[in-house]
Amino acid sequence: MARNEFRKSQGVVPFGVGATVDFENESLMSAGLDVWPSEKAEGAAWLKIMEATQIADGRLARRLSSDLKRKIEFFLSPTEAPELTGFQPQQQPGRVFMPFVRFPNWYFCPRCRILKRIAWNTQSSPNAAELKCSNMGRRVEGKGDPCGSLKISRRPTMSPVRFVVACENGHISDFPWSRWAHQNSDKDCDGGENGSLYLYSTPSAGLAGVVVGCVKCNSNRSMAGAFQKDVLHRIFPSGCPGERPWLGPKGVEECRDKIPQTIQRGASNAYFAKVVSSILIPPYSAQIQQILDRPDIWAEIESLPTVDGSVEPFLRIKAKNLGVDPTLSFKQYESVAPTARWMQKAMSCRRKYVIAMMSTRHMEVLGRQSLSVTISIRREFPSRTIRIGSDNSSRG
Repeated sequence: MARNEFRKSQGVVPFGVGATVDFENESLMSAGLDVWPSEKAEGAAWLKIMEATQIADGRLARRLSSDLKRKIEFFLSPTEAPELTGFQPQQQPGRVFMPFVRFPNWYFCPRCRILKRIAWNTQSSPNAAELKCSNMGRRVEGKGDPCGSLKISRRPTMSPVRFVVACENGHISDFPWSRWAHQNSDKDCDGGENGSLYLYSTPSAGLAGVVVGCVKCNSNRSMAGAFQKDVLHRIFPSGCPGERPWLGPKGVEECRDKIPQTIQRGASNAYFAKVVSSILIPPYSAQIQQILDRPDIWAEIESLPTVDGSVEPFLRIKAKNLGVDPTLSFKQYESVAPTARWMQKAMSCRRKYVIAMMSTRHMEVLGRQSLSVTISIRREFPSRTIRIGSDNSSRG
């Protein structure tokens, strides 16, 4: 089985939050940062994950908080995925898989052409029954055994449809297959959600040769004209449903002033990430940082009876003995102490911390843009440069 993977840097651009990623026989969407990281851990394991994914940049956070009118405290970076041994990931501290949701939710069988809705959180596996065709009806051409009568290993794997709808405010939804097929029909049919829809091809050229039909009432309609502006206004009379699949089924917000437009899920106008860059330069010398990074120094700091009252004289003595400016040493300690105290508290309480981060998307439909932000950060240190987004692999 081919592994679902891409480079770590692609987790920001072009496969940032809300972007669809095509893997073999499936299409997934990068999940929102409220579910990063995907690994559920506690204590030391959780701190390793946080160390690998969390980035603190106060200047950038203040800038974006002002621009977006929302409080931003820190940022998250895609982490390296665990190495795989066969089909089992090795336990490696700080390495987790990136979380994805399934989008679009409509799939079709390449053999019998039936349309089937698959849940947004259906897991991927080589022989997942949910991703196999279970249609007991005959093929569209009227030949062969039904797919559902075959052994599970021989059943065709469902493929994602290539049409979705999106609005100028960045919302994206499944194409309304049932309502499109029955829009010009006067028949009262509820067959759109129970395995009665088929997506098949005819000899006609272009979109006119792509037809969605209902075998229950014999209604059908080609995809010709589906990409025209406001052609879906009869299907969405109240405007866009405001769906944000990367946040799950509950990530819906009100959006009544736009009519969704049909797009192809992998088209160039489906997703754009707006990248904001920041250079993070530590304000003090590397020698001071080395002092604060020493485990024995932190162990002595943690053993002090009162942190706020005892750290300054302690660091002044240590800095003086090592030939470093005592004043600068204490100032740098103050800049990192809040994080250190938080980590100490997390270790002692063994609590799960939920990361709430600003994650938005940028969608351009028919040349019209709306603002949103995906973050790319570069960290520069005196002795070396570390770019968030290396050539290491991240897997979904």
